[in-house]
Amino acid sequence: MDKTKQLVCHFCGKAFPSMAALAGHIRGHKQATRADSQQAALLEALERQAAALEAIARELAAIRQTLSSLTVVEAKVEKRVISAAKTEQPPEEQPTLPTKQPEQRPKTGRLPSFLEGNPWVSILSRRGQEP
Repeated sequence: MDKTKQLVCHFCGKAFPSMAALAGHIRGHKQATRADSQQAALLEALERQAAALEAIARELAAIRQTLSSLTVVEAKVEKRVISAAKTEQPPEEQPTLPTKQPEQRPKTGRLPSFLEGNPWVSILSRRGQEP
């Protein structure tokens, strides 16, 4: 074959004796290029995720700091409540309400007009008495 008619790869400059050989060789460059672009896309996605994780880590640190300061405040409040409870006097006993005693009316022998003639008055008046 004539060496002057050799085909050269425009990616790497390598010479090939036939178009089929050059085409197969170029296909390898394209696959490598695709793999490189996929790898670049993956690296870009990983960098975005890393940035998001860093933002989350900063937020978490701020939350932890707030929580620790709240814990300190809670402890101070608890100490104040305990010391205030120790200095307070015991609570006074609540007065109990007096139970209502039935009114003791003097027996006059006469019933109110609305009870006169009621048969239950005599039955109820015997309650609590021994037979």
